[in-house]
Amino acid sequence: MSDNRFRVHVGGDLSGNVVVGANNTVTNAPVRLTAGEADDLAALFARLRAQLGAEDDAARAKVDDLEEAITDGEPDLATMESVRNWFGRRMPRLAASVSELILNPVVTKLVGAAGAGLAAEFTRRFGG
Repeated sequence: MSDNRFRVHVGGDLSGNVVVGANNTVTNAPVRLTAGEADDLAALFARLRAQLGAEDDAARAKVDDLEEAITDGEPDLATMESVRNWFGRRMPRLAASVSELILNPVVTKLVGAAGAGLAAEFTRRFGG
């Protein structure tokens, strides 16, 4: 049996995980939304869909893409940005609603849970 000793000092303006020792395994548990947060997010998407015209299948498909990008595993920032930009070009009257949804605290919670790197990229892309 090895008598390994580890001496670590962590300080300053740091965030993230610190793992010290031998034979460690690190796993990230998926973030779980509370029932209220999940309901809030579903309501935001329902509200956005309600603002679309009945015949606007392209916009509905974009909202579906956005919902999948946010809720299906690790948030897909490229898709989120693409959908936001699409609404900015094609349906500017809804661009603010899309941006508000992306910057909602529930969405930022999901992004933050995916790691500091993704959170920093989210802030760079969306200013959140």
